[in-house]
Amino acid sequence: MNAGMLRGSNDPRTNGELDYLERMIRASGDRSPVVIDVGANYGIYCSHASKLMEGNGRIFAAEPCRATFVQLQQNTAGLPTDIDCMNVAFSDKQGEAQLYVVGAGAGTNSLEAEVTPTDATERVALMTLDHFITAARLDQVDLVKIDTEGHDYAVLCGARQGIGSGKIRALQFEYNWRWISQRSFLRDVFQLIADVDYQFGRVTPDGIEVYDQWHQRMETLVEDNYAIFHSDLGKHLKLISPPGA
Repeated sequence: MNAGMLRGSNDPRTNGELDYLERMIRASGDRSPVVIDVGANYGIYCSHASKLMEGNGRIFAAEPCRATFVQLQQNTAGLPTDIDCMNVAFSDKQGEAQLYVVGAGAGTNSLEAEVTPTDATERVALMTLDHFITAARLDQVDLVKIDTEGHDYAVLCGARQGIGSGKIRALQFEYNWRWISQRSFLRDVFQLIADVDYQFGRVTPDGIEVYDQWHQRMETLVEDNYAIFHSDLGKHLKLISPPGA
């Protein structure tokens, strides 16, 4: 990764991701938490979730690349909290699509052809989060983490019902230059949550940097993790103001 295209660290232990995850798990209270890892790769994030949950709760990890999926299953076996691994890609529709594959465990395998310079492809199943949550009979999802190399907004669109109903309590997604491939922007995410009681923020090592409204200066295409979460979860988070606010 070109340092000029990445703000901060990719390490979830230091960039604020695990703090956000831990706080959302704790916010579940006496209820067993549910976490969905979309674009799990070989299992770093969901393994952290398993350890934090200490055997109490449910974790679902989705990885569409077949070879990477095998690694995911191997890496998550025997952890404190069982992880249900799924060889599927989440999107805004049901069906099938081409996955452009750089290699097993590569962090750049993507459904977006423009961002993955490779001739290797796999046919993969597509599913929406709304369909999955209904099929799995999940009453509530505490956190959905999304890292799909430019396909993140499509995954969010596939969760409209869960967001609208409040069944999905919080989400995290990756934003970077790969969003160009879908012609999507952070502005679209603000519009997605415009009529629901959710807040928008950037995940940082110091807390969640909250933005009340979209501004064009936000569209930097520099890689970062962002969060949308039900407003009543704010009391469980460390909320901070943007620089200069």
